Formats: sequence, structure tokens, C-alpha cells
Amino acid sequence: IAKTPQRLSSKGKGAARMNNLHYSDRMIRQILEQTTTIAMVGASANWVRPSNFAMKYLQQKKYRVIPVTPVITGTEIHGETCYAELAEVPGPFEMVDIFRRSEDAVKTVDEAIKVFKIYIL
Repeated sequence: IAKTPQRLSSKGKGAARMNNLHYSDRMIRQILEQTTTIAMVGASANWVRPSNFAMKYLQQKKYRVIPVTPVITGTEIHGETCYAELAEVPGPFEMVDIFRRSEDAVKTVDEAIKVFKIYIL
């Protein structure tokens, strides 16, 4: 999720549907170059989970990654405190990386649109 020129449209009971799923390499590169902080929804402290690996990788690439995981709120993953939901994350972030099942991701997307009035990539 990032601030981009194209927006996700939400139709029905929170069911989010993409208008266009194609983004140029240039656009994606620009977003990544402008991003410094990422909120990662569904981050796991378990080192064998893909979200744990992705968080560590992104930190090695100099991004600050803030874990958003209700089950372990208040604990730390890779030196960052976990928060229960996006609205609780202190300070700004430019992107949301979602590690949740598709049906569970809708809630996160809707929260991001409503609370932060951001565009979806």
C-alpha cells in the first residue's frame, strides 16, 4: 500500500477490488525509492515464516519495518516494537506490506484507506 496515482476501489461489504493490476517498473521503483518506513501487517517472530524473512531482508536494505501483529503486541521483532493495528503505529510510514490471507487483508486495506486516506498499490 503506498501513495500512488492509481486508487483501489472498494465495493460492497468491504470487498476491495483493484481497477488495474499493472504497474510499470518505473512506478514501482519510484515508490520504493521514496519509501523509508514500512508497516508490516502479519509480521511473525517465527524465523521460518516468510514475513520474518521479508522483514529482515527489508531492514538490511535500509528500510525501517514496523511489525503490526495483534497476537504479540508490545514485544519486539528484529528490534522493532509490535503494534496491534495500523492506527497504533507511531510516526509516519509510507507503505504497508500485508502478510495475511486474502480474505483477511481486506480489513487492512479498508483501514488504510479510511484512516490514512492513502492509495493502494
